[in-house]
Amino acid sequence: MFARSRSELERSATRSYLVLGTRTQSMASRLLGLTERLGPKLNGVASYLLSREGEIEISEGADAADGSLVFGSDEQGLHVELPANRAGAFAALKDFNGELMGHVFVSAQRQPGCDLALTQLVQDFARLLEARAEQEYVNEDTTSHLLSLFEQIRAIHDLADTLPLCESLEQAANLALGKLLVALDARQAYLCLQPGPGEDHMHVFGITDEDPKVRVELLPFEVAIPGPVELAFLEGRESYCLSSEARKGVLVDRSEQSLLCTPISFGEEDQREYLGCFLVLDRHDSSRPFGNPQAEIAQSVGVLVGLVVGTRRQAHAQNQIAHARQIQKTLLPAAPPQWPGLRLAGANHSANQVGGDYFDYLEAGWGSKLCLIADVSGHDMASGIAMAMGRSELRGAAQRLHSPGEMLTEVSNVMFEDLSRSDRFITIFCLSFEERSDAGIWRARWSNAGHNPAVVLRKDGGVEWLNDGGPMVGFMPGFAYADEELWLEPGDLVILYTDGVTEAPDRVGELLEEEGLVRILDGLRGCTANEVLEGILMAINKRTGGDSAHDDVTVLVAEVLPADSSGE
Repeated sequence: MFARSRSELERSATRSYLVLGTRTQSMASRLLGLTERLGPKLNGVASYLLSREGEIEISEGADAADGSLVFGSDEQGLHVELPANRAGAFAALKDFNGELMGHVFVSAQRQPGCDLALTQLVQDFARLLEARAEQEYVNEDTTSHLLSLFEQIRAIHDLADTLPLCESLEQAANLALGKLLVALDARQAYLCLQPGPGEDHMHVFGITDEDPKVRVELLPFEVAIPGPVELAFLEGRESYCLSSEARKGVLVDRSEQSLLCTPISFGEEDQREYLGCFLVLDRHDSSRPFGNPQAEIAQSVGVLVGLVVGTRRQAHAQNQIAHARQIQKTLLPAAPPQWPGLRLAGANHSANQVGGDYFDYLEAGWGSKLCLIADVSGHDMASGIAMAMGRSELRGAAQRLHSPGEMLTEVSNVMFEDLSRSDRFITIFCLSFEERSDAGIWRARWSNAGHNPAVVLRKDGGVEWLNDGGPMVGFMPGFAYADEELWLEPGDLVILYTDGVTEAPDRVGELLEEEGLVRILDGLRGCTANEVLEGILMAINKRTGGDSAHDDVTVLVAEVLPADSSGE
């Protein structure tokens, strides 16, 4: 291994902002180790740290080059003579004033793509060394600082491989916090995670240099968040300062000297979610408080932790939603009933995996046949829960009461408090087939709680809208919903639907509206209930370009059959 003597190094160190001190052998070994990590496809690697004049200060792996590399300098600059079977790349090291400090050179056996890989590698090294040199004092022995820099890079590189393999969040936190303690030369490090839905405590994972085993705390959110943690959680801002300058809080109060707080996020810019933050307290060298270089390192680790935590939470949430959607499917009719004199068809397509639309067929306690459709505001888990509650109340009311209006009145009163607390409301349309004459004519009753008006498509070509009704359930307690009467003849169809139909946008954002629904129905005259249902859904799918995310879409069609027909 080629190296200048210690006295020569000390003399040359006074000429440059990049100071080369003791333990050069160790530093060179780390440099080569890092080279091999970042360039795993390079063979026969030899790395050198050169003075401004091109003299070898530190070298490692020179034996791999069989002593075939010859450095020299002239008026045109530094150069090296390479055998035909080797490739290499230089990068200049400059201080913050732009003065030349030295050079990095890495050589490897020539193979396809090695020139580009070597060039990128030495340029990355040069930038890292220059950034670190800018933080150092003139004439200070900085070999240990260079080693620390390589340790930081090594730590982040190792985390990228090992964090995804952690079996638990606690294990991942222990690994990440341990690397931060070493890389930032700190005494304490904490990973603070935002409270989950319905929680008022945040999970805090912490380690110290005296106790490297992670401790888990549950801290009240309002107590723990003040100061830098609040800025990270709510605004995604990083901060570093002296402890005396920070707003006090449970965690911040544990610092005696300085602190660093960086946010941890997940997702793209327009959908970024702040999951928590790193809080690092007190450096061993109290004369060197945390600054931008340390913040950048913590940010790099935060990106890795955010990916792990965010991906796991997303997978867990998707798993829960999938289970909830499966449960919700069981709450909707698997197939329409076979009621004499009627042919029924219905379908529900959710915008998200869990939706707020609902439809049902019920045999009422007073002997009538009921067709129900409802829409809960929102498209999330809360909407799905409200839908399940509404279904239960409607089914119970259908057995106890005697008309659609009475059902809606009771459901509105019972659910008002729960819906208002959750800032939700439900629209419901209830259609009751009461009596059928020998000629196949049905007397029907209906009541509407703020839902889209049902449309009656008459056999003779007429179109009627059932427009009357009352307010949404959850909007006005104590309201008495009225029953309206309707006569339906064989060949007539009643179409119940949610606003996902009439609010379906086209490619320029124009909504279908009720007039558009009538145009669709005009093209479906003479069709059966199933054909009308499929025709509406196909038209909506074509209009939105297959984008089902605009809203939940639910349609129920009731067709009146001739007197001598059944519902089959």
